[in-house]
Amino acid sequence: MPAHMTLRRAEATRSEGVVRGPYGKAAQPLLDDRDAAETVVRTLLDEGHDGASHFLTGSGL
Repeated sequence: MPAHMTLRRAEATRSEGVVRGPYGKAAQPLLDDRDAAETVVRTLLDEGHDGASHFLTGSGL
């Protein structure tokens, strides 16, 4: 679930103490769309990414 959609549930999460998502027990790291966009730009413009695979997992991971 994109980070901006998680923010919409922030109040319910605070009041209920539970983070709810659409896929039950699936682990889902939060990744902001802006972070993904920055990574795409850097991958396209910086040297050494030809043929590489990058896994985006969220802040600092």
